[in-house]
Amino acid sequence: MGTWLSEMYQEKIYLHPDPGAPVMYRGKNRNYCNLVRYDAYHIGCAETECDGKKLTFCLTNKPPLQINETVYYAGDGACPKGACRPTAIGVCNEDTGLCLTPLPTTTPKPTTKRPKSNDCYFSFFMAGCMM
Repeated sequence: MGTWLSEMYQEKIYLHPDPGAPVMYRGKNRNYCNLVRYDAYHIGCAETECDGKKLTFCLTNKPPLQINETVYYAGDGACPKGACRPTAIGVCNEDTGLCLTPLPTTTPKPTTKRPKSNDCYFSFFMAGCMM
């Protein structure tokens, strides 16, 4: 994880002159940007060590960012004005400033449709054990 976060010290993310403009992915700091993107709300990582080197693999519920996609919006958290962005997943937690999926208030009716899958995408990979 430290390697991904250290990308920020090696190459800065371009920030628009307008402080209210969203931060866009421009092809740099790919791992970092995918790690901090505003719309990924499921993330899982595994890490192992071999020959003194670490191998880390992470999955999110979003495909890797493409050029000119939004990394995050400006403000004091994911929902700076108390409301999540329309493309986000739900409501704003006022204590954390993060968007979250609200719990259902009613029992859903039984259905015969196939359940929605929890899609996982390869988002970033740190190959520390390869020679």
